[in-house]
Amino acid sequence: MVTQAGFTLLVVLVFLQRGLEQRFSDRNTAALRQRGARDHTPRELSRTLLVLHMAWFAAMLLEVWAWGRPFQAPLGIAMVTAVLLAQALRYASMQALGVQWTLGFFTMPELGVVDRGVYRYCRHPSVFAVMVEMFALPLVHGAWLTSTVFGCVYTALLIRRTDLEEQALKQDTDYARLLMDRPRYLPVPPWLRRGNKQPEPPASRVERGRHP
Repeated sequence: MVTQAGFTLLVVLVFLQRGLEQRFSDRNTAALRQRGARDHTPRELSRTLLVLHMAWFAAMLLEVWAWGRPFQAPLGIAMVTAVLLAQALRYASMQALGVQWTLGFFTMPELGVVDRGVYRYCRHPSVFAVMVEMFALPLVHGAWLTSTVFGCVYTALLIRRTDLEEQALKQDTDYARLLMDRPRYLPVPPWLRRGNKQPEPPASRVERGRHP
């Protein structure tokens, strides 16, 4: 019961965090639209991701409380660590993007591709962080069914969303020239990648976001 209560508190905190991130994204989105940025956000896919995300919160709590999933310290500690690392990666992405961080994705001719900070190591760090959280958070208290089902489905949809985002980025910016030599999701230091060339200064800049 004590561990179940602690897990519930953790889930609630992550849920509240998502709400704060939504407000941050809404503010940035309004600023970008005022500046004339092009909105490429796939509406139907974004709604599906949002519904699944909310259901994920409910499902893991239901599985732990109703089905009595046990807390196993080695697994729980490992998964908490994974969640914390994912959080750090996502906030590194937010710091690098600044006002450009949104839940949708935008392009703007006079702004250039962000390749500083964590984007030196991969192209979609925030998306990778969310994928990790979808699998790891339910497993903190052994909710393996929620982790497996929602993790796999959500990851598949995020991959589809990333495909659409990269199509827009390649069409409107110099994204392909500057970032395609980097891993898509898993951060890898430049010195571990072979045959990479140093990118030239960007000719345009892009607004990039992630979905929760």
